[in-house]
Amino acid sequence: MTTKAKIGVSACLLGFPVRYDGKHKLDAQLLDALRPHVDFISVCPETECGLGVPREEARLVGNPRYPQMITVETGHDLTRKMLNWTAGKIKELRREKLSGFIFKRGSPSCGLRHVRVFTRQGDEAGYGSGLFAHAFTAQFPRTPVEEEWPLQDHGLRDNFMAQVLSFHAGQQQKGSLNMQEITDKYRSFRELLEEHYTWPCLFPFKFIAPAEKIADVLLLFPGEEPALRSSKGGKYISVTIRKHVTSGDDVIACYNRVGGIKGVICL
Repeated sequence: MTTKAKIGVSACLLGFPVRYDGKHKLDAQLLDALRPHVDFISVCPETECGLGVPREEARLVGNPRYPQMITVETGHDLTRKMLNWTAGKIKELRREKLSGFIFKRGSPSCGLRHVRVFTRQGDEAGYGSGLFAHAFTAQFPRTPVEEEWPLQDHGLRDNFMAQVLSFHAGQQQKGSLNMQEITDKYRSFRELLEEHYTWPCLFPFKFIAPAEKIADVLLLFPGEEPALRSSKGGKYISVTIRKHVTSGDDVIACYNRVGGIKGVICL
């Protein structure tokens, strides 16, 4: 029996009044577009870890790569509380077998990228990721993720849904991957990338795909010009796509997404 894909969603986007000010950030248009295709799994790291509503606003402070989560007015450190909860939540979500996640932009717990990080004195120190979003993407490196705001664009939303549904199809075909094997594999790959490439650059992504899957691969690289070469029998197509990337993590993320398409070999 085929089941609908499950995607995690920051609870405020689903209309739950869980933000620090007691409000929500319901995105009805986005939810209405996705609801026919997926089931939503609501997640609010801040209330689920024990913080009340309303509550003092928190922000990221310190090293942008490894920030702490600190309340704005009293300077209370919520980092350990958040990370302890996150460790248990990751185990719970592993059982859910999520096929994607939509995070709330700018959140110190859920922001996926470009979350403002401050010094202890209140000056801007750079940008990082929310504590829960960072942990989720580290533990589920193949799972398609995005923030809500890019998904207002119909093309980007369709692209994200294609990734989610392709990933879900792969989940239906095979069992869970050993996370230690994934972690070791991508650590070694990242080290090779850092050794041989200087960022940013045009990276040559290479794949071999069944002919019937080539459209799924190209859907993940909108606007790029692929070089295609068919096998003698026409059953397989060799694909090379040069894409602008800013880091080894960008390369790995692209390969993760294409790797969710059944039958595709990443080179």
